[in-house]
Amino acid sequence: MRVTIVSTWLPTKVSPGLGIFVARHAASMAAAGHDIRVVHLVADHVDDGTRRTRIMGVPVVRLPMTPSRPHEVLAARRALGTLTAGSDVVHTHAISTLMPYALSRPREPWLHTEHWSGLANGGAALGAVARAGAQVVLRLERRPDVVTTVSDQLATDLRAYRPHGEILTVPNEVTRPSKPAPRRAVRLGRDVLRIVGVGGLIERKRPDLAVAAVAALAELGVPARLTWVGDGPLAEHCAALAQSLDVDLELTGQLPDDLVGEVLSAHDLFLVPTLAETFFLGAAEALAAGRPVVTSDRGAHTSFLDPSVTEIVSQDDPQTWAGAVVEVMRRCEGLTAQDIQDTLPRAFSPEEVAGAYGRAYEAAIAVHSARY
Repeated sequence: MRVTIVSTWLPTKVSPGLGIFVARHAASMAAAGHDIRVVHLVADHVDDGTRRTRIMGVPVVRLPMTPSRPHEVLAARRALGTLTAGSDVVHTHAISTLMPYALSRPREPWLHTEHWSGLANGGAALGAVARAGAQVVLRLERRPDVVTTVSDQLATDLRAYRPHGEILTVPNEVTRPSKPAPRRAVRLGRDVLRIVGVGGLIERKRPDLAVAAVAALAELGVPARLTWVGDGPLAEHCAALAQSLDVDLELTGQLPDDLVGEVLSAHDLFLVPTLAETFFLGAAEALAAGRPVVTSDRGAHTSFLDPSVTEIVSQDDPQTWAGAVVEVMRRCEGLTAQDIQDTLPRAFSPEEVAGAYGRAYEAAIAVHSARY
């Protein structure tokens, strides 16, 4: 099947972690035998200047498009007509990719995949202005032939904006090492516990609470250090907070996909006190690396995190988070990295996800044929 994937989220040299799940999806569908092309609608702040490249072996064309610039949105729509011509399916990823199709949909069968965390819990993580603006774009969710979401929870949230059209759940794929790196034998109170978080340094991820939790661990007599993979507007705030609380904090910035896996494997535990997630790839990748997870009860990840190797926290105080870290490390003391990895659902494997998307493509073609 010939498929053109269109997305505003895709890795660049400026932002190597952006939309890594879209790149993985494209590569897996190509490996499954589909003819895959990708069009990246690249915003100015992540544009590395390339216009034709390959990511994970898949050809990519980049079109400049910053969503707040109407002339670029219109120019992108004109170019997309040529770039998607001849496709069996046009597959858009992410809510901002709907904007060029506001005036006219693609002529080809259209599958849209939604990941946006702003939909979670009715947009609770958004400010009032952002929530009002989102309502306009969300009306476009009715237009694709079929929509997929990365979790059942997101499908439920999206139903308010797509009351009649078909919505299917296809999770993000999670690459798991064939042999995860062995876990360290950590003695709490003696060894320095290596904690890692992966995600944007943004309010929704609450990296400052992670810093405070490490300080609270010290008060319990458990020395620990925190590495945070990602960047964002809270970087300076977190660095200053860590200094004031005497917390050993490393901010790596965004890292390429392969290095993220290496960092996860070099640590003992994953900790992100998130406020909302539609899937939570970082937590799933931590399990794939064979590392325990401590996170919040606010998001779709609670449906797949096994309680034997994770601790779900509902409170917001650092002391509770510190206690959760101690609890999960003690619970997992006799487990190997492979034991922890084995709790990750097989439905997240590249092969399973590629098969699910293949069926979603067929569904989009069927709906399109019935309509037109």
